[in-house]
Amino acid sequence: AMQKTSTSFVRGGRTQISLPTGSKPSLQNGQLLVSTGLHELDEILGGGLAVGTILLIEEDEQTCFFNYLLRYFLAEGLAIGHRTEFLSGMISSDTQQYLKRLPKNLTLEEPDIPTSQAPGYVPPQLDQSSKMKIAWQYEKYLAKESDDGTSFRSGSLKAQKVNAFCHSYDLSRGCDTETIQKVHSIDVSTFDGFPSLYNHIRSIIEADFKSDVADKTKERSILRIALHSFASPLWALHSQDDDREALLFLHALRGLLRSSLAVCTMSAASHVISPKTFRKIENLADAIIRMESFESSNIPIAESFSDFDGLFKVIKLPALNSLQCHLPVTYNYIFKLKRRKFHLEIPHMGPAETRTTKERSGNVPKSVNDILCAPGPAKSQNNLDF
Repeated sequence: AMQKTSTSFVRGGRTQISLPTGSKPSLQNGQLLVSTGLHELDEILGGGLAVGTILLIEEDEQTCFFNYLLRYFLAEGLAIGHRTEFLSGMISSDTQQYLKRLPKNLTLEEPDIPTSQAPGYVPPQLDQSSKMKIAWQYEKYLAKESDDGTSFRSGSLKAQKVNAFCHSYDLSRGCDTETIQKVHSIDVSTFDGFPSLYNHIRSIIEADFKSDVADKTKERSILRIALHSFASPLWALHSQDDDREALLFLHALRGLLRSSLAVCTMSAASHVISPKTFRKIENLADAIIRMESFESSNIPIAESFSDFDGLFKVIKLPALNSLQCHLPVTYNYIFKLKRRKFHLEIPHMGPAETRTTKERSGNVPKSVNDILCAPGPAKSQNNLDF
């Protein structure tokens, strides 16, 4: 009889790499994306903000709408569990007031089923005989009891323990004190120049947020950096040439982000920075959006846009791992600040010669008979009627 021989061959397989929490790969180029906290802005950027890039928000001269986008960015990091660094030239008290206005996370606020300690509540008992046989898939929607005695729906986010990519927020409600304390706020005036500030950020990244770690299966996180009013007079760090030092800092930060699990969102005001310096800042940014409020614009506004607050323009989008950047539906949007949400929308012009336009021009017919196609005698000498 032929003797069977054993072999040491083992079918090889790819090691599954765990993605950082709150991230997803881009469908266009495979780049790792994180959410900005605003669903509409994620769609404009191609699904989210690419990790390792810098998003520049150009501030408006008379309004502060850019602050809402920065707060969305910080609040999303807190909701997922990312480390958030908030760099500004504001004093400590002003920074705390700024962070108190971070929007409230509403995604996980789901009404729970009463706990087992509640009077009159009997948790359902499912044994082998009472399990569903035909509609067995609906068992996951039945109430289940957790280890701490609380019951929840199995299809809810709490039961699945899934971190949503983009959460929902309420601008009318601020975060609690415990959540705000998780933000690492940095007063840039405490540093002796931009080089020391850069070394501080580099030490944080090299400690926990390098992208070239050996263990790919280790659970990783992402660092979020928010720069408030970058290169403004508040960022004067006692150096001889602040503009040049700021550009060198931004250039070095961009190179550092490319090889790390970190992302940066910054705001800058073109009316307080020299045009030459601001153009160089735009060149160093990977994505640029500009906000122009109708209050600071001298251009007449169409009647259909009277309910909105300003224009939202996409100036630049990143092109990473591909020759072509993401192409949005349009590069011009309009925004509206509601009581609970910051809303972006594609502008749609109303039909020409609307009732409002006629009323303003004074050509509104005084009666039904004044309309050309209306029945009845016309006021003209011609008796012909349509």
